[in-house]
Amino acid sequence: MADDSAWNKDVPSDRERHALLGHADQHGGLVQASFLKRRWPSCLVAASTILLGGTILVHALRPVDTVVNHLELAQMAIESGDFDLATEHLRSARPALAKLPDANEAGRYHILAARLIRVQETSSGPWTATNADKVIGHLESAQKHSVDFTAVEWETLGLAHVYAGQMASSQEALEALIACGDQDAEDIHDARILNVRRAQAGRVDMDPTRASSLRIPFLKQLREDESASIQDFIWASESIARIRLEEGFASEASIGLHRDIRRLESRGSPASAELLVLLGRANRDQGHLDVAIRPLSSSLDLARSHNPVRGEAMVLLGDVMARKGELEQAGQWYSKSIRDYPAAPSMIAALAGRGRIRDLLNQPELAMVDFTEAVHRLLRGDQHPDVNQTTMEIILLDRFEAALTQDEKTHALELARLAGSIRPSEKRSLRVLMAMAVSAGQLASDETRQFDEQGESRDP
Repeated sequence: MADDSAWNKDVPSDRERHALLGHADQHGGLVQASFLKRRWPSCLVAASTILLGGTILVHALRPVDTVVNHLELAQMAIESGDFDLATEHLRSARPALAKLPDANEAGRYHILAARLIRVQETSSGPWTATNADKVIGHLESAQKHSVDFTAVEWETLGLAHVYAGQMASSQEALEALIACGDQDAEDIHDARILNVRRAQAGRVDMDPTRASSLRIPFLKQLREDESASIQDFIWASESIARIRLEEGFASEASIGLHRDIRRLESRGSPASAELLVLLGRANRDQGHLDVAIRPLSSSLDLARSHNPVRGEAMVLLGDVMARKGELEQAGQWYSKSIRDYPAAPSMIAALAGRGRIRDLLNQPELAMVDFTEAVHRLLRGDQHPDVNQTTMEIILLDRFEAALTQDEKTHALELARLAGSIRPSEKRSLRVLMAMAVSAGQLASDETRQFDEQGESRDP
């Protein structure tokens, strides 16, 4: 047999072949490495695609996450009282919402913006009209994003409509607030309702141009609110009575005051001096003079010495005594009011009243002092329900006619001229112009006659 080792010497053994070509087992690690070597470009493309898609997704989601974060931080800042920080976070959230609007987050943004404006407004006084309009705008935008309002939002909307002068819309918000009674504890819910009713009543009380039929219902709501304080009750009753008296409904005012005083006493509170004075005024206006004295005297007993309502009671007692013909007593009440309460609103009425009494008692110089001061106060803006330009003219012209009747022409001219000073010349009434002309004409006629008489006496 031929030796074939030389022929086989260049043929690799099985071990060498395995080392060079890899193991034949399909599950071996070298087979996998060979696969990656063959497929690496495809794997690189796939990995790059996945990474790019993830990056895009993260960037797409980031604005929403930022809005949520800013709104959370804004709410925390509002609750902690850091309003500048809350404003900063809300401003930061706004651009992101504009780029990627989300109804829920947009609605929440408007809710928080409205809350921020409200908490920065004073709790005891009216809001600015600008801020009220902003709150309304934010809350209406929140409603457009289908946000469910809580009692807080309905209360805020009701207040905003009040301070924007939109009373009907405020009432609608109040009714929605009342329907949210299950959201808060009863005392908290009642306090929210009372807060809106106080604002409504305050608004209509400051707006005398509004018809009484649109003012009184809001005042009655506050008066009838079971959670209202005694002071709320007194103030609302007082405002209702004043409106009725201003419109000439003294009888209705009197009936309402009697009822409210009894209700006040049934709650364990003493009668209000303010309500008693208004009752005395109502009785005076109806001509029930003796009946008027009792509530006015009672008000003096109830009111503390520093309360200016005492000055008003004294003036009304002076009016009652003057109408009864008791001029000396009337003058004493007016003088007492002037002496004790010179800074009270009743001062101008006391001066006009005492001037009239002094003129009736034939004290024209002293009367003119009081009348002149009353006109001065009227022109500077003092206000009183019994004294205005028209009533002051009537008082002066009545005394003018009396002076003419008594042939006190100089005093009559003084009265006519003072009446003419109340209004600009182009706005003087015909009666005032006639009084000025008549008194001046009579004085001129007297002076001419005296001059003629003196001239005749000099002739030889």
